[in-house]
Amino acid sequence: MPILSGLPTSSIDLLATEARLERFSRGQTIFRRGTAPTGLYFVIGGSVKLLAQDADGREKVIELFSSGQMFGEIGIFMHSSYRAWAQAVDRCTLVHVDRHHVMAAIEQDQELSARMLREVSARVQKLIDAICTTS
Repeated sequence: MPILSGLPTSSIDLLATEARLERFSRGQTIFRRGTAPTGLYFVIGGSVKLLAQDADGREKVIELFSSGQMFGEIGIFMHSSYRAWAQAVDRCTLVHVDRHHVMAAIEQDQELSARMLREVSARVQKLIDAICTTS
């Protein structure tokens, strides 16, 4: 995971505590809209799409995630239920990191916190750019 590269061992160890490997089949739901976030996901293999419904009730792909990327952090940081849902595009392998360990790690490690902020900011900018080019 590029976001974790070069971080102190203590931060990695904290994230790894109770982290679990999860496998999903093509089309399988990873989390549902309206459910409480349980943690952060890192994509090890395969790909995942984040979906939402538009005003007409049609599914819209918000983002695609592939190997080395993370997702699911917004619900953790916002302390709110998921506003979208995640689904496996193909067979995928993910690492799920418990939300309490994510929060403890970013409180302990300023560099990890800054990297996550940059990652989320870059994704928001990408979404803004996409909206501007389709409007």
